Amino acid sequence: MEKRHAIIESATRLFDSIGFDATTTLEIANEAAVTEPLIYYHFKSKDELFTHSFELAFNEYFARLDKLPKRTSREFQKFANIIDLHFQTVNDLPEKFRMILSNFPGKLNDLGGMCLNNIKSENFH
Repeated sequence: MEKRHAIIESATRLFDSIGFDATTTLEIANEAAVTEPLIYYHFKSKDELFTHSFELAFNEYFARLDKLPKRTSREFQKFANIIDLHFQTVNDLPEKFRMILSNFPGKLNDLGGMCLNNIKSENFH
């Protein structure tokens, strides 16, 4: 699992810094200090690796969102909590959210892409 984690973290950094299309699996392997075949052992494709990185980032965001208080003394406080949570999460996980913001719109518009297919089939949690 340690190598799988290294692959995911390296891919996230590279997708953030140079973009999904410009990132090769060889670059991910070199960054993660693993072999390229090991990437394909864990993930079917670079698309699946991107989708997994995306899901992890959003799952972490949603887990933080779930921890917010459901009841507040004022309704406005709920909005303030969500806004604060958003900025804190972006501050804590900058690479993950830059990766999403810079790459995901194009991936979502790719009608044959794994991201859109996963969302449509409700595999996204």
